[in-house]
Amino acid sequence: MNRLALLTLATVAFASPPAHADDYFLDGIFVANNAAGEATPQKQADLQVQCSLTPMINHKNGSFGEYYLDQLKFVATSEISYVKAREGTCSMDKTTQIETCHSTFFAAGQAQPAIENFNLYSTFTPQKIVGHGFDTMDALKKWQADGSKPDNETFAEYGCPDVTEAMVTSHASKDINPADEDATYKSLYYQSDPTPADLHLATSVLAALKK
Repeated sequence: MNRLALLTLATVAFASPPAHADDYFLDGIFVANNAAGEATPQKQADLQVQCSLTPMINHKNGSFGEYYLDQLKFVATSEISYVKAREGTCSMDKTTQIETCHSTFFAAGQAQPAIENFNLYSTFTPQKIVGHGFDTMDALKKWQADGSKPDNETFAEYGCPDVTEAMVTSHASKDINPADEDATYKSLYYQSDPTPADLHLATSVLAALKK
């Protein structure tokens, strides 16, 4: 599974998968597959394992939080600590079927300026969503006018049945994300397929969460 390449804050804000309001019936933990709309069966299994590394909490009221595991702390001490990198709310225009999200990114010990982004979906179920993200409404409308091409801002989210919100929030750090923007992006979005070491780490974390 290809994750997002290292991008600017504004780009990550629209290319990152969103959370959803109660019209979507999405509630719980999800994991992102940003580089393609579909995952192969094997990669979907990998996605489920990665739920323990980069969990996203979605609530039916539209609020969400995006976290990453402090991997250095876990490797050194076996302590699970989730750092919140982003939070926000989303709402859907039932007429246009365009989703609008407002989110705040945390880095270097402080909240960054709030960002607005817009999303359209081609697949929408409680277990999986596939969509396209845009940083402005003009960009979205131009994409529609151009025949929905190119298809390079596709993202997908898959539900994580083995990870609960309580597992994440009970291990959430009380500190504002201390990592800088670049380090945070690398923690949230793989730049290539996860390695065997990544998957081994994720499996170990998932096992620890279930104890």
